[in-house]
Amino acid sequence: MGCNGMRSGACQTCRKRRVKCDLTEPACQRCAKAKVQCEGYANKGGLKFVDEKEKAEKRVKLKREAYLQAIQVEDERIRARKQSTGNEAVVKMQSANLSGVERETADSARDTAKPPLSRQNRHGVGVNHENELSVIAFQDNIHMSFLLSKFWTGAKMFTPWMMKGCRWNENCTTTQTMKALSGLYFGRIHRRKQSMDFGFQCYSKALRLLSKDLVSTRTWELPSLTNVLSLSVFEIMASPSGQGFLQHEGGVARLIQSSNPERFQSQDELAVFEYARLAVAFGCADLRIRCFLAEPEWITIPWLKHPEAKDLKSLIYDSFCDFPGCCITKPSQDPKSPFPTAFHFQNLPQAAGLAHYNTVLLVLLRAGRILKGLCFSSTICSETIPVTRTNSGLLLPQDVKTLHGVAGEILRSVEYCISEPHTSGGYFQMLFPLRAAIEVYKDGCKERKYLYKIFNEIADNGGFEMSRGLTRAGLCGRMIEDEESVTDVGKADGTEGHLLRSGGEKPPEAAHAANPMTATYLNFSSRFMQKRPNGSLRSLIST
Repeated sequence: MGCNGMRSGACQTCRKRRVKCDLTEPACQRCAKAKVQCEGYANKGGLKFVDEKEKAEKRVKLKREAYLQAIQVEDERIRARKQSTGNEAVVKMQSANLSGVERETADSARDTAKPPLSRQNRHGVGVNHENELSVIAFQDNIHMSFLLSKFWTGAKMFTPWMMKGCRWNENCTTTQTMKALSGLYFGRIHRRKQSMDFGFQCYSKALRLLSKDLVSTRTWELPSLTNVLSLSVFEIMASPSGQGFLQHEGGVARLIQSSNPERFQSQDELAVFEYARLAVAFGCADLRIRCFLAEPEWITIPWLKHPEAKDLKSLIYDSFCDFPGCCITKPSQDPKSPFPTAFHFQNLPQAAGLAHYNTVLLVLLRAGRILKGLCFSSTICSETIPVTRTNSGLLLPQDVKTLHGVAGEILRSVEYCISEPHTSGGYFQMLFPLRAAIEVYKDGCKERKYLYKIFNEIADNGGFEMSRGLTRAGLCGRMIEDEESVTDVGKADGTEGHLLRSGGEKPPEAAHAANPMTATYLNFSSRFMQKRPNGSLRSLIST
């Protein structure tokens, strides 16, 4: 998905003829002199698809080569291990059970039982393959069946919107998008090169078809939005860097923003909007820009016809859409769990809700340390909500929130989320919570080793290659290092801010109160900490 680019002011006819337009309105004189009908000028407020086909094909080629090399190395390692194990077992069995004469008799009998090979067959040529069936003829059905049965297990809410507009023909954008996603997923899980190649080919076709959709009336149809969302999921599976994912999410934000909140009031479009807005909010936070979805009309109007859809998950998403506006710009494998117990839930949406809540809370705690320094208190709330403790493993609203405590809740939810039957759905839901948790733990601790193990599992077993890129060394322990670093809090008017030093003098409260950024943060913090989910855990089990 390309972003909005620079466009020519020429009329549509001159652009097609590739001649210079004199820009005369309402119809250019150049068309009149050529005796052709002037089709007029493009709407300057519309969308423009920037064709990045060459860049996309280059990126696809690099990804495919990297995958093939990785799979080849892994296959050779597995083959060598199996061959070594098999040879040792055969030698031991023969030595234990057969004498020399018996071994010769057995070998002779085995050779006699084999059908004689023709001279051509011995050299690997002339073999008749007429009776063999190729999997290529059925690979579309195999890939799609595997995707629908395994990919979103435990999170079926994703499947309906992904299939919107699918007509199962070669010129359908949704068809090519689903083929790309299913082929890559099947190939990554089964380490099948042909399936991954097929997925990348369909991805290129889907991009070309999407470019045509976005310059037609289909721009405002729901499948255009769902196709971009599906392609963003493809990029999460395909690339460890996440650059392609961020580009597609930028396109999602542009499509939603160019529409209006009333468009998303139907149940189908509301479900798509609910999924898309969290990704848009994460993108805005990454770019450190205010998210338009925090405006009052975007958090109220889409739910007017279906108020029951405004559940706990939606309220948490509302809060996170607020958060990018609170950010300030600054220059710049142990297999065992580190915890003796793990959280178990009634279903995956409950587990994902708690994980996303803790993700926002971690970001919120870091922002508080940056803005308030050592005087920051994680218990600042406008009121205390009495909650009866029924489970000693959970943090309640009135409890003091620490970085390790909140991150620990996320890690203790991992075991349930990635267990059967959730698999890929659980891996996908835990991507961003684990991305936030890794900032809490420094090098050498058992929690960080556990996180590395989980990120590799997400890539190997879940198919989401982007998880490997989330373990960059610069992220690990960043939240803890905030306590030891000098933080420059800039005021909104551009004047020099206060320096907050670890162990240094506490800045005056009046200075913080005068900072509009701090006031915005405190208001957001007070509202968010009252939305703590509770009662969602069923039991604690020993790991």
